[in-house]
Amino acid sequence: MEKKNEEEKLHTEKTTLRKWIFAGAKKILYKCFGKARWYLLSLILLFGATMFIANNFGISMYAEGVQEEDKILKETELREVEEFSVNDNGTASVLLYIGSFQTYGCFRMDSGENGSAGPGGLVLDPGGHNGVFCPTNFAMGDHNELYAVRLTYEDQVSSRSIVRESVYKISEEFQPEKEIFVREYDTSGGHRTSRFSRLHYADGILTFATVDPECVYTYRYDTSADQLTQSRAYQTDADGTYTASVIPIDGAFLFLRSDGGVYQTGFDESFGECIGHFAATDSEHMVPLFTQAVLCGGELYGFDEKEPTKVFVIKDGKASEVLDLKADSGYADREIRYIDSYRAADGKEVLALCLTDGLLTWTESGICDKNVTLKLKPHVVTYVFDFMINIAFPLLILGLLINLIIRKKTLFYKRMLLTIPVFTIVVTVVAVKVYEYSNEQNNQSIRSEMGIITEFGTRELEGYDFSGLMTVNENTGAEYQRLREKIRSINTDRTKEWSKNYIFSVICRTEDTSALVVLDDDMVSMPMEKKVAIASEEAFLLNDPSGEFYMDENLTGFWNDGAIYNEIVSYGKIRDAEDRGDVYLKVSVDSRRFWYRRRQLVLAMMIYASVFLLFIALIDMLVSFYITRAEKKASGVVQKIAKGDFTARVDYRSGDELGEICTQVNAMGQNLEKLFEEKDRTEQFYYKFVPEQFCTLLDKEKFTDLSLGDSTGRELTVFSCDIRSFSINSEIMTAKENFEFVNIIYGIAGPIIREHGGFVDKYIGDAIVALFENAEEAVKSGVEIYRAIVLDPQTAERLGISDINIGIGIHSGQARVGIVGESERLAGAVISEIVNYSSRLEGLTKQYKTAMLISKDTVERLPDPEQFDLRFLGRTQIAGAEDVLQVYEVLDCLAEEEKKKRDHNSIKLHQAIQHFGLGHRQEAEELLREIASAGAGDHVTDLLYDYIRKLPEEEKDNVFRLVRK
Repeated sequence: MEKKNEEEKLHTEKTTLRKWIFAGAKKILYKCFGKARWYLLSLILLFGATMFIANNFGISMYAEGVQEEDKILKETELREVEEFSVNDNGTASVLLYIGSFQTYGCFRMDSGENGSAGPGGLVLDPGGHNGVFCPTNFAMGDHNELYAVRLTYEDQVSSRSIVRESVYKISEEFQPEKEIFVREYDTSGGHRTSRFSRLHYADGILTFATVDPECVYTYRYDTSADQLTQSRAYQTDADGTYTASVIPIDGAFLFLRSDGGVYQTGFDESFGECIGHFAATDSEHMVPLFTQAVLCGGELYGFDEKEPTKVFVIKDGKASEVLDLKADSGYADREIRYIDSYRAADGKEVLALCLTDGLLTWTESGICDKNVTLKLKPHVVTYVFDFMINIAFPLLILGLLINLIIRKKTLFYKRMLLTIPVFTIVVTVVAVKVYEYSNEQNNQSIRSEMGIITEFGTRELEGYDFSGLMTVNENTGAEYQRLREKIRSINTDRTKEWSKNYIFSVICRTEDTSALVVLDDDMVSMPMEKKVAIASEEAFLLNDPSGEFYMDENLTGFWNDGAIYNEIVSYGKIRDAEDRGDVYLKVSVDSRRFWYRRRQLVLAMMIYASVFLLFIALIDMLVSFYITRAEKKASGVVQKIAKGDFTARVDYRSGDELGEICTQVNAMGQNLEKLFEEKDRTEQFYYKFVPEQFCTLLDKEKFTDLSLGDSTGRELTVFSCDIRSFSINSEIMTAKENFEFVNIIYGIAGPIIREHGGFVDKYIGDAIVALFENAEEAVKSGVEIYRAIVLDPQTAERLGISDINIGIGIHSGQARVGIVGESERLAGAVISEIVNYSSRLEGLTKQYKTAMLISKDTVERLPDPEQFDLRFLGRTQIAGAEDVLQVYEVLDCLAEEEKKKRDHNSIKLHQAIQHFGLGHRQEAEELLREIASAGAGDHVTDLLYDYIRKLPEEEKDNVFRLVRK
């Protein structure tokens, strides 16, 4: 009963909350828009309807086999064909692009009779795999059904790493009917090329194969019985000979082996007789290398992908040319993409050739060009869609603006309608510029990383002998496997996230703008088989005059239209054993890094721009008049003060923020008046002063040689020291005692600094800034100063306190040393970020509760870092800066007991920091917890443990951000 009452109470509360939210939204809508709210609601409903129509109704298509003279506007010839298949009765299916739209067409090859056509994206959700079904690798069935391969990527939008391949049956209406075969992959593999052979359909049987580096399986699917059978595993031979590709033909399979042999075998049978050899020494018996073949009239036909203009027939181990497109002037510049066959109306088998831009058929009588035109046929609903976009939207927006201006006559609305467009343009321009800059920085980072990886890879392959892969023989398999292992040793750990982003290939340039693939880490192929396009020699020299390295870019798209196809390809020339000069290491990068970064940038820009525009719209009308009145008063006074009238004051007595500003302006005038009066009285007491060491740094012999503006660049080490709790101690001291206190400290530190070749640049209250040209001496002086001040009990006795503590920070780098000031007051100055960084490191000792911290830049300048007991504290973002420093603690300063304690946990601490830097936060946290549990911890380990434990999940860069100053 109590549970039921609680449920009823909760339901009532939820209902009340919904009513309250609805009533509040309605009230706000009415107040802001009045009767114009109906225009706004109409716009929202119209937008929703438009999105529904766009997602559910598209533009269908139909095919015509004969081109018409009076073509309508929305049509295209058969161009940019991506996939092709034809069944035995002559019905062809093609996949192509019309503009940026993927389209399928199905029609009769001979008669031109319309079949059907439709959009390329088929909505599919089999087994929870959401996404758009874009089938590839066609095989056409007897009843115009389509069998195709679907690739599922690790990230449906931004990654090309294949995690799943499946064979589907698709109806004549382009609707998926059945998933026939599924193969899933471990994502750590990261391959982006399909492992499936081409699909083949004949007499109700679908055949295909899967080709992996280690073994091959063939498959036979009986479409009438709905039964799939898998063959034995065809393993790579012990001598390394492997299967480069498999071509299903009617009832059999052709195996292309790395030793050059072509073997024909039935399903689940051992290799039969070699029907051809594409590496034969006798040129008459040499078969051109092919990866597509078809039986037509009982003869085996294929085409050479290296020279895709010729068709040949293989018979008795010989290849005889039957067609050369170059021999016909009408086809001289065209190439073959796919080959298939069908039975014509007269019963004769015809060879069907799919080019990149059309279809041909071939018989012994010659070539027949099958002209095909696809026409757009809009759905009736698309006319409504056009009306909404072209007429309804502009009318509703215009009506909304007119109603806001006429019905709401307040200055807020009118000024908002005038200022928001201006601010929108400004914000958009700024956002686009920021986006472009950030995107270029991201791309530049990827370029730099690829350059490093490519250079490393080419060095690893330097001196490698590729001669065994330039021609095909019985040793090709072993040479191929050896090179594959070498490439994989360069790509050290494919389970790492960065490694999955890159694919390594070795290519051999054969022409000015093309190359043959020797080995691709992402696919199984025959060496020197696959032809790829590369940049010209001029482009190589333009990027790198030596011709050693080159990067090719294809970066387009703003949101995701085209951005997923972005890539940067890096080439590095390999100095192989024969010094051929035409072998390159090719490194390509996955598009996810571009797409994800762009999406994040665009989202951020949209959010920031929207928030900024809303903020501007709200405050523009509410505070503009109020600010303007006070601004004019304050502006007038500031102008008078700027002209030297320090007696000017603002007459404004309000107690709000503007009144405070005016009060501060008055205070500024009063303080400037006092300051300049004081300056006039004390100006005579200023003297020229420059530390003696500045003469040495500036290569001057004496002070009189120094002049204003003298400067030089130097590599310096900056030493910063600060007295801990000085402010607290100073409160209980008299002024005289304060000066005596700091002078005792200065009296100890100054001589030590000078003994080690440094000099004090300045004393800042309770702090010391010193400069060294020798990093080792700076660290030694820091150790000696800490021991003399903190560990020597006589110092505390002289100071009259129980104990004293200091913090020391040291950083090294390039700095500009020079003379600054004016004619009556000169000072030596060091202008560089290293001064700030040393100060920040000193401040960081407060949080770490350490004696002395030094940066990696200083450690790298030590001739023998191991003479000091250093403990690495990780990559840390220092306060007040965006840069990240690698920080080390100097344990030599500490008392022996504390030093041993920290030395004891140094190894585990270093391991924890390594894990944290690699993103293994749980392992880092566990190690730090072990240190604490064992009682071996110190403040540093406890601080880092607490930091990692509380670090948000979205923080990804694994940097200690201890930014408190």
